[in-house]
Amino acid sequence: MKKIILCLFVLLMILSGCSSPAEPIDPTPEPTPEPIGYSDPIYLVTKKDSGITSLEELEGKKIGTQLYYGKESTDYVVLALSEAGMTFEIVEIGGYVAIPNHLADDSIDAWIIESGAHEIIWDYRHDYNPKEHVILAEYQIPYYEEEKVDSSILNNVLTREPFAVMITGIDERVNPSEYKKARNDVNILMVVNPEMKHVLTVSFPRDSYIKNACTGYNDKLTHFGMKGTECVKESIGDLLDVDIEYFVQVSFSTFVDMIDSLGGVVVDVPLDFCMDQDSHRNVAQPYCLVKGETLLYGEWALALARNRKYDGIYNGDYGRIRNQALIVNGLMKRISEYPFLLLMAEYSWRADTLAYHNFNAELDDLQALFYLANSFAEGYTVDNYFIENVGDMTESGMSIGRLTERTKEIAKLKIQYAMTGEMDKESKYYEEAMLGYITGGSGNYSDKYIGEEYYLEGYEPVIEETPAAEDAETE
Repeated sequence: MKKIILCLFVLLMILSGCSSPAEPIDPTPEPTPEPIGYSDPIYLVTKKDSGITSLEELEGKKIGTQLYYGKESTDYVVLALSEAGMTFEIVEIGGYVAIPNHLADDSIDAWIIESGAHEIIWDYRHDYNPKEHVILAEYQIPYYEEEKVDSSILNNVLTREPFAVMITGIDERVNPSEYKKARNDVNILMVVNPEMKHVLTVSFPRDSYIKNACTGYNDKLTHFGMKGTECVKESIGDLLDVDIEYFVQVSFSTFVDMIDSLGGVVVDVPLDFCMDQDSHRNVAQPYCLVKGETLLYGEWALALARNRKYDGIYNGDYGRIRNQALIVNGLMKRISEYPFLLLMAEYSWRADTLAYHNFNAELDDLQALFYLANSFAEGYTVDNYFIENVGDMTESGMSIGRLTERTKEIAKLKIQYAMTGEMDKESKYYEEAMLGYITGGSGNYSDKYIGEEYYLEGYEPVIEETPAAEDAETE
């Protein structure tokens, strides 16, 4: 038996030796596919007076890179430098608009920036001048697949259907994690209709005396935030019969940070005037503004938002809520002119450090909001409405403002229009409600009018019929 097995084994060895030889392995690797496209140029930049004139001189230096927006570009350049054998220190920067801050304190020797940002950042950050910088190297990322817009963003309800958000601001300089319950001095209801491309803002004086949905008692609106921002949202929703799903709350410090990271905000100042105080309520050093479009940085914008006087025009809370609308309009215009600005300022990643809000990150709400903001460039109509109240005193001596029926009904009609594109024509306030109002412009002293009036789309003026003239001739 053993001999038979041995013979079979030998036979197999012989047969295997008679088989045709294996095909030789081609040592040539498969060719790399051609890219279908390339990114915009990415620059490695330094100051002209830095003394650095070549990549070799960056050895051991500090290079600024991006944490979020632009991270793909900076990572690509960092990898290329590392593969070239260079060693250097990475300094992470929170947004392209923060680069000038690092240049001012000499915390970076060079930085990586996309070409579009390098050329355009000068338009809104005047302390960043490309002419004062030199490009050491240029890179481009090859792409082998087409980029697709995330369907979850396009399908997000915020990009397709009207929604309301309650914006509040508190009078403290703290971080979002520290001020979820605090007095709310700024109260603006914003309704956005993506399909109509229409935005409505309804501004409330802080002393408005209404029912607190959380306590069941009437009180000043500015006290509601002490029970939480949700109380402000629910109370305004009950007052105006509107479902307000979202809220956003900012503080003095985050407001200043937001404005500065955008390179300031251009505000259409209605007239020459000096504010009653600076951003810290120092009445000894008020800011003076000149009529017309003015670029304001964070502390100046904060001072305007807190200002109560207009030299006889809209004093007190009425003046203040109009100032706040000036800033909101300025921000919307800034975003429409520079639709990439929010991304460059890293807002989609820094949202939780800039504001306390209830937008759902897991549903891509924040990305949807930034996608929506980019569409401002396509043209949006804006309507600013200001709640009116009548000054009064409570039995305890507290100064309050009681809302009139007229102002509440007009606000409700405007909300109806912003949500549906239609308005109840049978209301006695129909014509007033169809009058849109954009805060800003020259204004005048005689009628306390500041801004531009226009009729909302679909308005049909009421034309009174007059009897036909009788025939002058008689038979």
